[in-house]
Amino acid sequence: MTENPDRAVRTMAMIGVRPGMSFEEFDHYWREVHAQYVADIPEITRYTQRHIVPGDEPDNPFGIDGFVILEYENLEAKQAAWASDLGKAALADADKFRALSARVHFEDHVILDRNSR
Repeated sequence: MTENPDRAVRTMAMIGVRPGMSFEEFDHYWREVHAQYVADIPEITRYTQRHIVPGDEPDNPFGIDGFVILEYENLEAKQAAWASDLGKAALADADKFRALSARVHFEDHVILDRNSR
């Protein structure tokens, strides 16, 4: 697949709680502290955190405690975001609360959207 550098880009990361940290500490730190590091990066156009609801899935063997979805205007903006001082600070801060992190670049193929008007 050939990348179009002018096309909007989305990435998703699956993250897990750092050993020795409670889920509540992780949840609070990610939402209240780390979020501001990412929100300050001007190249990011949309930032969504998806937090796992504790106890809702009693057999979560994957160690995934949340998902983050980041959107950028294009590939160049994504690269600039993480090469910047703000991006580097956000990456360094992430190690304070997460252990697992797997990132993927993705493209949506909407099959059904009943909310669209």
